[in-house]
Amino acid sequence: MNAQWSCHPWRRKLATVLAACGALTTSSGLALVVSTGPAHAEAAKICHANDNDVSPYTWSAKPSKDDGGHTWHSDGWWHGVFHTTGQTKPDYSPDNDPAVTQDWCVAKGVVLVGTVSASAVSASVDWDSVPASCETDGVSTWTVVPADHVTYGEQGGTVPTAGGTATVTVTADEGYAFADDTGSTTGTTSLTLTHQFTAFDLTQCGDDTGGTTQPIAVTPQVSFTDPTCDGVDAGWTPTAMDGVTYGLAGTVGPGESVTVTATLAEGYQLGDGARASFEHTFADPQCQQDPGNGDSGTTDPGTTDPGTTDPGTTDPGTQDPGTVAPGHHVKHHVPQHHASQDHATHARAAARHAASAQGVVTPTVVHAGLAGLPTPQQGTDVQLIGTALSSGGALVLLGAGWLGLGLRRRDAHTS
Repeated sequence: MNAQWSCHPWRRKLATVLAACGALTTSSGLALVVSTGPAHAEAAKICHANDNDVSPYTWSAKPSKDDGGHTWHSDGWWHGVFHTTGQTKPDYSPDNDPAVTQDWCVAKGVVLVGTVSASAVSASVDWDSVPASCETDGVSTWTVVPADHVTYGEQGGTVPTAGGTATVTVTADEGYAFADDTGSTTGTTSLTLTHQFTAFDLTQCGDDTGGTTQPIAVTPQVSFTDPTCDGVDAGWTPTAMDGVTYGLAGTVGPGESVTVTATLAEGYQLGDGARASFEHTFADPQCQQDPGNGDSGTTDPGTTDPGTTDPGTTDPGTQDPGTVAPGHHVKHHVPQHHASQDHATHARAAARHAASAQGVVTPTVVHAGLAGLPTPQQGTDVQLIGTALSSGGALVLLGAGWLGLGLRRRDAHTS
């Protein structure tokens, strides 16, 4: 019997190796199947309709059986799409549309609160608020008379003499939609109103002789300022206005005479009682000088007491050695070697820091085995691989068992 056993030592070793490999393969396959179970379940969630309009949809697993579906209980909007009462709520699946996500699904809807008459809104714009005329130089003006529950993009404007088109955008407030004269609505929330203006003929505004528009009356004005001993200089100030240009003849100064002439542009004329020429002679005050200072009695605020400042900071060409020139400042000099010492200190500190950092190794995390779980997209493929490994491992275990039983039977028969 011992002789028979010794004839098949390699078969016993082969059976043992096959049994170990089969067990390892089977366990690995089962681990893959179990690890992909939750990911596969997550991918099966859909946007499921609820039986209310407050929270119309829920992000949940697909129902095991059809619950008959749900409908909208009111008119309104969901994700910008208008729906009516009784309209079916469909379910949405991410398998059919990648835009279907949990955040997209749980978005609230907007319930229709009321409607606004489109014709009433159109009539709320007064296109002829100020019609074109000779007095307006042919310019038309339009304005908006606001209506309830809407917002106007433009409040009004003007149209030039040559005519043109004006556009007004009207948007319904949240919860409101525009309706026709019968009260029906399709959920429209924006209207664009337009109006074409007719060009205005300015030639009809002319007189009997020239056929041109009437000139505009203006009244030029000029004011003059006389010099005084308090420091007020002589001067003149024209009043700016359209169509008028002022010109000066003469010299502005004490005792001098000047003439200011107003020149009118084409299309302008002097109004009643207005004049175009202004003459003026400036006063010549005889101001008394202070004998002590040799001037009008004022002191120079820019001078300082001699001897109170550093003589080294003055301009020797224009100032007394004991005064500081206006605009000059005393500078404090920092010795250059201080900056050099600071630089050397920082350099030595940086060198010590670099030396202390030598040899530091950043640890690296190494994952082994089946630590990395598959993504939801890979769940089905990984499950198939796990099933195949489990099946293959089972077959290897059967082969190892068959080989072991064959050896035992042969040994028993030989003995």
